[in-house]
Amino acid sequence: MHELGIREEIFIQLFNEAVKGVKGMASRVASGTQTFADIKRGDELSTWPVRAMVEYGFQRDACLQDLLKVIECRALSDLRWRARLQIQQGVYLLGIPDELEILKEGEVFCRYQNPDDSEEEPQVVTGTCIICRAPALHPGDIRRVKAVDRPQLHHLRNVIVFSVKGERDLPNMLGGGDLDGG
Repeated sequence: MHELGIREEIFIQLFNEAVKGVKGMASRVASGTQTFADIKRGDELSTWPVRAMVEYGFQRDACLQDLLKVIECRALSDLRWRARLQIQQGVYLLGIPDELEILKEGEVFCRYQNPDDSEEEPQVVTGTCIICRAPALHPGDIRRVKAVDRPQLHHLRNVIVFSVKGERDLPNMLGGGDLDGG
């Protein structure tokens, strides 16, 4: 994104916010002020039942506290070496082709739902948005697209639907090939 003109200060700010969100995880859990992100991080970076232990009142358990410190260290190490920064309103989605040929060339349809909140209604993305493959290794792996709402595709969620019309489809323009993983 830097190669496409995004200022360096924005990345530094995102990185500092990410570090701040990780540091102090064990002490937040011990004091009962843990965030949703703390528990989610514990679930993602450990096979130990962190969420269950917190829910059952073991926040100050020495074993859990040691584990949380290890998770915190690993999360900070991941930030340092992989620099995978969470972007607000950013989601990871599976890309699929518009087999019904509803979308016009250059359009995408995106409808997602927060997997942690099944009560929340799925959101349809409209307007200009940025898409990329993970990982995005080349400036060409990041594209600006027009997201549109098509009621005929509302049965889909947690995917991004790419138009199949035109000389070259969008997934093919992104590094890594097409939608079949090839």
